Amino acid sequence: MKYWTILTLILVLSGTAGAANILVLNLDTDPYNANSPNATSSAATISQLLTDMGVAHTTAFVGRNDHTTLADSGYYAPYDLVFIGVGVNCIIQVAHVFDADEGQALVDYLEAGGMVYMEGGDVWYQDPQYNAGFDFSDAFRVNPRAEMGPADLDVLEGAGIASGLDFDYGGDNCFIDVINHRQGTSFRVFENVNQYQEVSTVAVSYSSTTSKTIACSFEFNGLVDGTGNNTKAYLLGVYLDFFGIVAGTLGDVNDDGQINADDVLLLGNYLADNIAPAMMNLGAADVDESGTIELLDKVILHNYVAGNIGSLPFTP
Repeated sequence: MKYWTILTLILVLSGTAGAANILVLNLDTDPYNANSPNATSSAATISQLLTDMGVAHTTAFVGRNDHTTLADSGYYAPYDLVFIGVGVNCIIQVAHVFDADEGQALVDYLEAGGMVYMEGGDVWYQDPQYNAGFDFSDAFRVNPRAEMGPADLDVLEGAGIASGLDFDYGGDNCFIDVINHRQGTSFRVFENVNQYQEVSTVAVSYSSTTSKTIACSFEFNGLVDGTGNNTKAYLLGVYLDFFGIVAGTLGDVNDDGQINADDVLLLGNYLADNIAPAMMNLGAADVDESGTIELLDKVILHNYVAGNIGSLPFTP
């Protein structure tokens, strides 16, 4: 699947990793200190994986009681893409609650063409219903409904842009919001299948001509890496692809500035599960831009290095 934008074309042609301005915003606070980040926040994991991929980005933290910083109408303006980890409340409050001014500032950013990934266990339903939080339903094209019970997240099965992926979940897991997609407008990304085989939508994507969003009610950091492409690193690459961000030069899997047999060998070792995802640039490996790193990518890359294919990406 292809999500080409002018930005993506510029990145591919220039070969400049992380040419987009990306913000990773942590709103997940320490349970006992509202002015310190939670040690298990998704923001830290996303930031580290972006670094591993060679994608430049900025990180920021806003405390639970700070309702001034994010209300600034220009706060998000310098960034093309914003990752926001709000947090999951498990008995003790850790997640930031957006007030009206903060919420409107984020909506204004989206309406101006911004792109946002936002996760939070209560931000979609619980907060606007009971905590005077901002209602993001229309901005992210979701239909939230009553939360699941305690510790209900179990197995997360991918759909839409995450089709074919599945993860066990081991993160914060307390009364997670259900966020249904809007038929014909937005699309499922992950569904939770609990021990009773009950299925609930917990991540939704939306794309318009000007903006893109991913709404998520579970923590990225809570995903348990499995085999093959079922890793947080690969999923983050899928998200970047959805947002039109290419991490590095296609084909330069080892990020040495050249595309040669070393890249083919490295990709082969990844596909054989001989190396960890962090040892290669996943954003550069999907050379047919199918949304999946597979044997066909190695075949294409081999033929490109051999001079049988003139340019990347290549679709057979």
